[in-house]
Amino acid sequence: MRKVVVTLLFAMVWHVATPAHALSDQEKLQRAEANRLDNHRQAQELIDSIDISNLSRKEKELYWYLKNWLRTFDGNDLLGIYERYGELVHTVESAEVKIRVLTSQLSLASYLGKWAEGFTMANKVQTLLSDSLSEAVQASTINGMITFYIKAEQPQIAKNLIQRFEPIAENVPGAKCLLGVQKIDLLLEQDLKQLSLNDILNTKLECERANNSYHALYSEMNLFYYLVETGNLQQAKVIMGPLEKKVETLDFVFMKTGFLAYVSELYKQQGQLVQAYETAQDVLSMDVEGQYLPTKIQALEILIDIAKQQANFEQAVAYMETLESLRAEFRELSVVKQAAFQQANFELALKQSQIDLLDKRNKLLETRSALSKARVQTTLIALCFVGVVMLGLLAWIWRSRKLQKKLSEMARIDSLTGIFNRGYFLQSVKQRLVKAQNKDLTCCLLLLDLDHFKRVNDSYGHQAGDWVLTEVVRTLKVVCDEQCTLGRMGGEEFAIFVYDTDLRSGLALAEQCRSAIEGIDTAHSGYRFPLTASFGVSDTTQVGYRFENLSSASDLALYQSKQYGRNRVYEYDINIEGQGATP
Repeated sequence: MRKVVVTLLFAMVWHVATPAHALSDQEKLQRAEANRLDNHRQAQELIDSIDISNLSRKEKELYWYLKNWLRTFDGNDLLGIYERYGELVHTVESAEVKIRVLTSQLSLASYLGKWAEGFTMANKVQTLLSDSLSEAVQASTINGMITFYIKAEQPQIAKNLIQRFEPIAENVPGAKCLLGVQKIDLLLEQDLKQLSLNDILNTKLECERANNSYHALYSEMNLFYYLVETGNLQQAKVIMGPLEKKVETLDFVFMKTGFLAYVSELYKQQGQLVQAYETAQDVLSMDVEGQYLPTKIQALEILIDIAKQQANFEQAVAYMETLESLRAEFRELSVVKQAAFQQANFELALKQSQIDLLDKRNKLLETRSALSKARVQTTLIALCFVGVVMLGLLAWIWRSRKLQKKLSEMARIDSLTGIFNRGYFLQSVKQRLVKAQNKDLTCCLLLLDLDHFKRVNDSYGHQAGDWVLTEVVRTLKVVCDEQCTLGRMGGEEFAIFVYDTDLRSGLALAEQCRSAIEGIDTAHSGYRFPLTASFGVSDTTQVGYRFENLSSASDLALYQSKQYGRNRVYEYDINIEGQGATP
């Protein structure tokens, strides 16, 4: 039976010996940080006593992170804690606090079964993890990622991260303790034969040297599991009593259930069936919601063995039915993990392909630019010889015509985004509206405006702003089909005319575009910032086939979208009570 203890709160712990009285708010914050695992009640009291007005911006960010982190011990509203982490990620400026928030959210993602989000989050953590961070933060982050990948049943990735952890652990106090625990966890999950008693004892000693009492206890529990699994029952019984008191004091449900499952196994192997039965029942009663499936499975296997030994076959069958249901649920969970992992890899590969394609496009644009300069130079040379020979004159005329064709194209296309500019878009749409009216076809006009685009230019420069505009257009082209005509109406405002489409389909397309824009990874611009757009939609059944009416209606709906919170889709309503598709 595989090891069942889940390290939801796996993290670095530093201890301080400062007296609790007469502490400054900064010292309280540091002490709460140091004692958050070993004495989370004291850490909570310290956090509650802090006057945040005395803290710096970075200290306030750490304060809000710890306040949310300590809520985990209540065991309630874990989804709310998870969502709060998501909000904090977008508000914190400190790179170290941001990556800690993401790492903690990653741990909760695995606990809540949000594997698809978890793998995406793990890729983000990997992107943020750099040598510019302190080695202590690097150690804590890698440690959290190892825990996630062990739970996600990706042992090879966990092994690779352990190898990355090893050189850092040499320089970070207490990190050798965590590294040893992770190695033992992986072996307990994958290959018990490669694990030795000395490995566990050395890790326990390393944690005690680091004053990391939580992981020292965790290692002692691993020792107990190992002794039971390898049949060293007498040694296991010797440490069982003192260990039970420590587990009871720490008061972690997942730790209690894991410990009691192995206590029950110990009793069963020693023939103490009554004690084994009662302890296994305690495990099931502690986990009524089935949060720790491996532990419940282990307890049920013990109960089945006991029922068989007592010739209570009817009870054994009842237990087996429950066991098979849990095993099926466990297998299904494993399939979900693997599918989420494959999906995350696919999305990562797709994103990399998009980056490579963008690089190729940039190179192509550079080549075209160089070619254009060469052509201009050639044209100037031809002009110099215009009066010398007729051949030069003909060459000049030919090149002039080619240049006229280029200028005509420039008059239609927006130079930055490569789509129709406002003037040509209006001309093209009006022609299509006449055609649609003759055929009695419905058409839609979508207007969209990037939310808070001025902030991007002001905060990160116009180069980042230009990147946003081109990336948004690229994203829209992926979503839109051949029935769509795209145009840049000016600044950060764009329009999409959809031929032969009703309002409902237009709203659905707008929502797809809104979602795609929201999903753009702005890190490729060199910065990270939220990117959203507001949409207004109308169709010809509402206002007729005059472009001016259609544009006004969509613009009014767009105004409503901006007015009621941005990043949403509104349709035109004659009573100006937009019916939005809230993201």
